[in-house]
Amino acid sequence: MNWNHYNHSFKQEYIRGYRYLDKYGEFLVEAERDFSFIPGEVNPVGGNLSFPDTGTDIIVNGKELTITQEFADDKDGEIFLAQTKNIIGLVFKHFKPEIIERNTVVIASFIPFQSVEDVLKKSLKYYPDGQDAVGKLIGMPVSYKNLDFSFSAGSRECQIILKPISFTSKTIKELYPAFNATSSERKRLARQNKKATRIEKQLSYGLMLETILKEATPPENSEEDIFEECLKNHELCKKEFIK
Repeated sequence: MNWNHYNHSFKQEYIRGYRYLDKYGEFLVEAERDFSFIPGEVNPVGGNLSFPDTGTDIIVNGKELTITQEFADDKDGEIFLAQTKNIIGLVFKHFKPEIIERNTVVIASFIPFQSVEDVLKKSLKYYPDGQDAVGKLIGMPVSYKNLDFSFSAGSRECQIILKPISFTSKTIKELYPAFNATSSERKRLARQNKKATRIEKQLSYGLMLETILKEATPPENSEEDIFEECLKNHELCKKEFIK
């Protein structure tokens, strides 16, 4: 029974990034030309890009940037962190936000289970005293449990969540080119389909461990530091909850 990497996520909230409305076109051009991202929908409310090769999706607007990577062979986050730095660089180059309000990093791993009974039973293994006491109080046995711990020190807050989940909704349809598709359209669809082919079709249930680290009014260029701290905390918790 081992932990499987699920995702990395980075969210940056900023103030006065209104130049998004004027500069998003240049942002897209550089993201596609220099870093091989695939642009998605574009509108005044926000836009999105993807890098299916590594399962990376980006949503950006005048208030925040969110970068998420799922089911990638990038457990230590080196690829994700490099992509994050590249996109943040483009945001500050083109949108010029004046203040970073908050950075948030989420790292998640899971232990796969084939039956719902097994994963719910596993969720009851950790810190059983509280659940047993409440069960006696109300006269009913506990069926499963979510753990949610919050910690804080200085400008940073850390949240640790352990919960049973279902993967029944993690299905991505493969796309097929039209019969008269151009070579560039076929190449683009082939890349987009990499997101679907990376997801293991046999996944049913899992025990999910999420480590969330937030920092208010962080200094510029601190994304690597908060990511490394979140990763360290996540690895420590993986050892605790594999017992």
